[in-house]
Amino acid sequence: NHTGAAYTAGDGTHNAAWAGRTAVGNKVENNKLTVTGGAINVAAYGGLVENHKLDAHGNPLPTGDAEKNTVVVSGGTVANAYGAEVRTKNGNATENTAEITNGTVGSVYGASLAAAGATGTADKSKVTIAGGTVNGAVYGGHIANAAATGQIKNSEVNIKGGSVSGTVHGGYLSHASATGDATGNTITITGGTMGDVYGGYTSGTGATTGNTVNLGDGSHALASGTTINGVLYGGNKTTVTDNMLNVKTNATAGNIAHFDKVKFDLNSTINPANSLLTLNNGAQTTDLNWNKLEVDTSSL
Repeated sequence: NHTGAAYTAGDGTHNAAWAGRTAVGNKVENNKLTVTGGAINVAAYGGLVENHKLDAHGNPLPTGDAEKNTVVVSGGTVANAYGAEVRTKNGNATENTAEITNGTVGSVYGASLAAAGATGTADKSKVTIAGGTVNGAVYGGHIANAAATGQIKNSEVNIKGGSVSGTVHGGYLSHASATGDATGNTITITGGTMGDVYGGYTSGTGATTGNTVNLGDGSHALASGTTINGVLYGGNKTTVTDNMLNVKTNATAGNIAHFDKVKFDLNSTINPANSLLTLNNGAQTTDLNWNKLEVDTSSL
């Protein structure tokens, strides 16, 4: 419950900073770190969970969760920003948040399950990019290491401004031996500059279904200068069940792929003189089911 932790220009340069941390598997919850200046060379954490206690066989105990931790970067230089990182094998991460409003960051994680063979769930993680420069990738929920069976679900990523050099992911499992799913994640784009966008992504055998990408929020046009240089994907897998693209205002992207449904939401933000959705990378859109294209006029 340390919500007032701050890292400022006066703190200079360190490898890491956190608002809440355990080394013995306690639950880390309701902490907030705000970075306004200085430099952090490895990572800034809202919450960090480790467990160095050993069982009777000398193995680290696998317990320790993170819930409702937040990192905010509004200035300075941060190598990586985590709402929470959980390094315990059975640990869960729930409702953790990373927010970037200014400054320079490497990669951004709402929550990451970082243990080898992670079995937990990253649920309801949230990332908001409202400004600043992200030189790496964005992950709502993230599972990185080998043999993970954990799940990523219900992440929320909002790109409102700033720039992201890497890929934007709602949920991401990076290892080829991972078996968990990246499902039910939502990405909403209302501004900013970015490349490829994935609702869900796994390098393993899990599913990337039930993900949503929103272009616009239905109440405002995209911010001036919004640029989507890459492709919008519901997921990286070819099974696309319930992956949804909602087009809520005039938008341009490289292309779209792996969506089960595309819905055009006609509302007052739309300029009828322009195309509602322009795809400009020159490649054919090949996997769209035209029978599941919808037009919603209820907001007119």
